[in-house]
Amino acid sequence: SYAVTTLAVPKQLVINGLIYGAIANLFMMPFFGYLSDKIGSKPLIYASCIFTLVAAFPLWTLIHLDPHLYLIPVIILSMVFGNKMTFTVWPNLMPRLFPVALRTSGIGVANQLAAGVGGGLLPVVFASLVLAFDGTLGISLIICMCAVISIICTKMLKEQ
Repeated sequence: SYAVTTLAVPKQLVINGLIYGAIANLFMMPFFGYLSDKIGSKPLIYASCIFTLVAAFPLWTLIHLDPHLYLIPVIILSMVFGNKMTFTVWPNLMPRLFPVALRTSGIGVANQLAAGVGGGLLPVVFASLVLAFDGTLGISLIICMCAVISIICTKMLKEQ
């Protein structure tokens, strides 16, 4: 909605970016799965978090420079390296975080809390931050904070 309402990007361009991102994910997810089998899940989670931390400000800057030119590449990069690199290995890692007796409940609660906060609460927070900061600075700060927290939490993971 930010691209359409604030940057005056046609909805179709945003939809195309999401479609191209999904296609890129289709090819990259098996690669990330293969890579995870070779080097483990944690290095990929770290790489995704570091990408997110490093890219949060520059990607927004690119979108503001020329949204018609940079929006689709930014969406693809964000979807592949900021999201699917982690989400591809997550189903393999999650069961190893809980003892067998708590595995289903632990994964279910963790996923539903994450979906509620990330999918339900953060979009509202981000919209408020755009208004409060008169731009995307607040969003980038929250994204960087989440990346740092994710790096710390990944470091603390103790697999069963």
